[in-house]
Amino acid sequence: MVSSRTLIELRDHDLEGLAVVLGPGASMSGRIVAEPGTSLQTPTGLRVTASIGFEQFSDSHSISSSPVAKDWSFRMTGLSSGYHFDVSTDRPPTPLKASRIIVDGKQVPAGEDVELAEGSHEVVVFVTLREAPKANIRWHWTFTECPG
Repeated sequence: MVSSRTLIELRDHDLEGLAVVLGPGASMSGRIVAEPGTSLQTPTGLRVTASIGFEQFSDSHSISSSPVAKDWSFRMTGLSSGYHFDVSTDRPPTPLKASRIIVDGKQVPAGEDVELAEGSHEVVVFVTLREAPKANIRWHWTFTECPG
């Protein structure tokens, strides 16, 4: 079975011969692993996000997310596309990012799409601290002579 997303626009025409086949999509069970040097003591407040790749449709329906449980695990269902993963937290240390991903035993660079169209998958998301943006501060001093 092939799974994909295709945008179909109808303008002043009927569409004939189109079959829409729906299925449960893919599911995944995963866990979070902190990279060495990442001071992450608890999974409280962690959330894993699977977003459909940038070149595909980008709306609020193209993001799936799951809170991370106390045992560092997470689960997502109904997936059916190519996803890239990220991790966020609402507690220190912040901000975090996914540094690498292992899907069904195969390592994938962080930010690269992972195709999850059907079946069950095992995922390990490694996390590290996200680098703070570099400040670009410019100082501008203006001196004015005072009469007197």
